[in-house]
Amino acid sequence: MNIPEKNNQTNPNEAPDELENEKISKIRDILFGNNISEYEQRFKAVEERLNLSVSELSDDTSNKLKDLELFVKEELKTILTQLKQEESERNEAVRKLQKEFDTLEDKLARLKESTNDAHRDIRQFMKDKNHELETLFKQQMKEIKNHVDEDLNVLRTVKTDRSSLAILLTELAMKIAGKEDKPDTVSE
Repeated sequence: MNIPEKNNQTNPNEAPDELENEKISKIRDILFGNNISEYEQRFKAVEERLNLSVSELSDDTSNKLKDLELFVKEELKTILTQLKQEESERNEAVRKLQKEFDTLEDKLARLKESTNDAHRDIRQFMKDKNHELETLFKQQMKEIKNHVDEDLNVLRTVKTDRSSLAILLTELAMKIAGKEDKPDTVSE
């Protein structure tokens, strides 16, 4: 094989990379010959298909990622909406329970106050009744004592009158029997 020689002098306008590429191209031609062009075309075709496949895959992946991102965002919005709704419902339930608790607490305080008032009223009523009954008892005892004293006085008077009646009857009996003398003592 004959390799055409080129001038080894470097052209000041050519870049050093281009010069190296040209040398590599010459070496390739020596090693592989004309088939290299065919391989290069095949490699270019494969590379183009690969680039196209990568591009399609990249587009497909990008689209799927966008779809996934949209799906995740929608799901997050839905979850956030549900969480906000649940939080709102819980807050409302807590407010209702607090209101019921406050109402029950007020009712309990009123019940306690009314119970204390009723207890105080009952205690005062019992104290008043006790005083009233005590006064009534003392008054009745006084009346009973007065009646007993009066009855005793009447009995004493009646007893004295019986003694006088006995003396009188004894004198009368003696007169009837014929004795007119008075007895010396009469037993009571």
